[in-house]
Amino acid sequence: MDTETPITETCTPLEEIEALAESYRDNLDHLTTLVDDLEASLRSVRAARLPAIRQLAVFVRAARADLADAVALHGDLFERPRTRVLHGIRVGYAKSPGRVAFADATQVVRLIHHHLPAKADSLIKTTETPLRNALAQLTVPELRILGCTLAETGDQVVVKPQDSDVEKIVQALLKEE
Repeated sequence: MDTETPITETCTPLEEIEALAESYRDNLDHLTTLVDDLEASLRSVRAARLPAIRQLAVFVRAARADLADAVALHGDLFERPRTRVLHGIRVGYAKSPGRVAFADATQVVRLIHHHLPAKADSLIKTTETPLRNALAQLTVPELRILGCTLAETGDQVVVKPQDSDVEKIVQALLKEE
């Protein structure tokens, strides 16, 4: 792992930048190797443990179904209180809040406008937002008329590896930190 760059005072600025790029590439390659090793280890552990996890998940689903069936069979035990905590598991009955379902959203909107026009604003979501990609196609005078400006239009320093997979791995690691 190279953390210092060998730069002599006789280097040209471009040679210095080239040496720094080489150092960056070497460190990035080393990081990539370590990440690849980690991913391989995780795959190995996952492959070793996954069969037991899958098998136990089947047992857990079956045990939950058996418990739910027993509660349903003996519903009279859960009139008061409606739920009980047994071994850290809450069992019993609870009122379901339900959910609103519909097949055609457009039809529902039309019927709201027809039957409940006074409540339409609170029952229908209307969103209008500027499309940034479309606005980017406008000229500067057109943007100015709309109260928009172009931001961050100057030159930016670019330091990006060519291989995007490595960049994704590094970005993911940096986000975790």
